[in-house]
Amino acid sequence: LTWDNKELSPLLGEVRNKQGQLIGKISLLGEDLKKNTLHDTSVSDILASAHIEGITIDKEEVAANISRYFSKKKFQLSAQNDKSAGASQIFADASFNSKENIPEKKLFLWKFALEGKAAYTDSMIGWKKTESSLELSSVKPVERKMEYLKIPVPPNTPGEIKTFLTWINTIHPTDPVIKAGVAYLRFLLILRFDK
Repeated sequence: LTWDNKELSPLLGEVRNKQGQLIGKISLLGEDLKKNTLHDTSVSDILASAHIEGITIDKEEVAANISRYFSKKKFQLSAQNDKSAGASQIFADASFNSKENIPEKKLFLWKFALEGKAAYTDSMIGWKKTESSLELSSVKPVERKMEYLKIPVPPNTPGEIKTFLTWINTIHPTDPVIKAGVAYLRFLLILRFDK
């Protein structure tokens, strides 16, 4: 994937400006208000992400899980038989362990957590090997219309995932905002779980 830095530079400038304004406003808040704001924003992010995936989760459970995770300084994924807990775990894992490398198995652990599967076997881990397409749906908040994106399954999904993980786990000079956007798009284009 390629992009035009000249075209993105003004947009990145706006992002940095808004980040600076936000950091300035946050610095004026008291410690309790900072924690509450971070908590509420995290819950909103989790609910929005689950909605995009077409998964309904309980807001109160997510809020309780996030409160519990934020009270600890460390976080480790564990088996949960609940979608709300699973979605909260993925968010907490990505937040607390953002500097760690992402191994291939973690992608499956996140998938199972989002599905609320507490138990899984090695036979449940696998990439699609067919050329069929997958429909991904999203809901536009204003229009409430479903949109579908059909993407062909890459012939070498395991190889594509390995290349993706090598790239995402490598430190390079790409702006983190651009890297996040490119990572999302690359993952969307190649991700094909078998089951």
